[in-house]
Formats: sequence, C-alpha cells, structure tokens
Amino acid sequence: MLILTSTFSQLMNPIKLVILDMAGTTVLDQHEVEKCFKEAAIKNELWASDERILALQGYAKLEVFTMLWAEQLGSSDTSISEKALKSFEDFKTILEDHYRKNPVFQTEGCQELFDYLHKNGIFIALTTGFYRSVANTNPRGSPRNEPRNMYISRCRIFLFEFR
Repeated sequence: MLILTSTFSQLMNPIKLVILDMAGTTVLDQHEVEKCFKEAAIKNELWASDERILALQGYAKLEVFTMLWAEQLGSSDTSISEKALKSFEDFKTILEDHYRKNPVFQTEGCQELFDYLHKNGIFIALTTGFYRSVANTNPRGSPRNEPRNMYISRCRIFLFEFR
C-alpha cells in the first residue's frame, strides 16, 4: 500500500484521485477465491492441484475451468465447454455464498489511508476484476458507500453520489 509522505501543499499538481485494487490491497486476501474455486472443481469432479489453481490466479475463471477441463479430458473432448460453464456457475454460487456468510477484513493500514485521503479531499476509486455482486462485499469502513468515491469493475466506472 502506498504511504504518502509529502504534504499536498508542496505538490505543484495535487493528487485528486487514488485508485486502489481491492484484493490484497484494501481487502485482506485469505485465499478465499482459490478455496471456492477448488470446492467448485471438486463438486464437478475436476481434479487440479492447489499449486495449479494458484498458478492460474488472475486469469478469467471461466477460462481457467476450460483450460483445466481440457487438461483432464483432452482438448478434443466435446464436453469441455459444457463442463467448464457448469463448474464456473457453481464457483460463482459458492463464492457469493462464502462472502455472504463470512466477514471480509481490510488490510492493515487501509482505514488510516482512507481517512487520510478523505481528510485531504482526495477521491478514492476501488478496482477489481470481479463482477458486481462479489465486489459489493465490502469491509467495514470501506469508502465505496461514502460520498465522492468510485468503484471500478471490468472497465465500468460507478460514481457514488454526493450526499
């Protein structure tokens, strides 16, 4: 996480917006995504090691399921797309259920950074590769429900209204 040490009055072009990723930067990453992915894989009888799943972190999850099914069945198997889509749908259900039932925590120093940025009139934007229903799970004190902030997901920008 970036630590700002200069005073804003010293800057010629003061900072007006800070964009932060959610997973691992503002939201504590406890490998929930990988665990939910693995659960969906097992449910669908897709066998992949934890190391293989972790190596594919950052890829679109439907693409990962497609790759893993091709590895397991052979790339010419005609059921790959159907199995990948079913696995992906199960993954989304498991992940959303996990975030509904379990707490989400901010990373160390996150709240202090948010407070500092707000105090200095700087907008905050959060970005993530996840779709809206997962990204809407926010840690207590996250700026997304505060005025003057944005949330970015899959290249869509959502502005939150001033109150």
